[in-house]
Amino acid sequence: MLTASLLPLLPVLTPGFGAVAGAWGARRNGVRFRDERALWIAGAALGATIAALAGEGLARRFGAAAGIGAVVGSALWLAGSLLGAWWTPALDAHDRPLSSAASVALKTLQSPLLSVAGLLLAALFAIVGRRVTLQHGTVFVSAGRGGAAVTLGAVVWAQDGLRDARGRVSDTWARHEALHARAVASLGEAGFYLAYVFLAAPWALLRHAPWNALASDGRGNPFERTAYALHTDPPAPHGEPLLASRQARA
Repeated sequence: MLTASLLPLLPVLTPGFGAVAGAWGARRNGVRFRDERALWIAGAALGATIAALAGEGLARRFGAAAGIGAVVGSALWLAGSLLGAWWTPALDAHDRPLSSAASVALKTLQSPLLSVAGLLLAALFAIVGRRVTLQHGTVFVSAGRGGAAVTLGAVVWAQDGLRDARGRVSDTWARHEALHARAVASLGEAGFYLAYVFLAAPWALLRHAPWNALASDGRGNPFERTAYALHTDPPAPHGEPLLASRQARA
């Protein structure tokens, strides 16, 4: 009875709970800029809504009540988001094999399609001799020459220009990309990438700035602001970072 009475409220409750989870995830991950926090909130609302719609669709497909499917889908998303926001920052900071593996598992819960596909490809790449490392709760796969990287779920495809003499991605870049992976864990893969591509990237392009990075003057994709702040040492006064001029993919 309680579930049935809540069904008409799902279109409001689902994005609302998602927005709260996104705000908490941003806080847990040290997101310090208002525009970036707003994107975490919007992305989480999107992610929760899409999870509810997916649950509804699966329920219809298998002959179950659509409303119950939507509740289950949104509840699973919310549980994964809260678990990811609570645990992955500490696990990534610990940066040990066991803690990193646990963090990868939590990120995979919220990004099953991209993470599972990426982990399978990473295993194949390792078999053929490509460099694969586990750093800060994220799997880094060698992606050839260059100085860019792209985070897809719990897996980062990082070009060799970001690696040090030991073959590991430099610690700053590893923490940069791990932050994006934790955003996926909080927002879900649909929520994060839709917000990144369709909200944050157009905002950057309208300002004539890189759509997937930050320029030296701070213009660019707002999802990159806290990640690029990790490159600064020491931080600038009043908490505003001196942004690195080097551009790399998210």
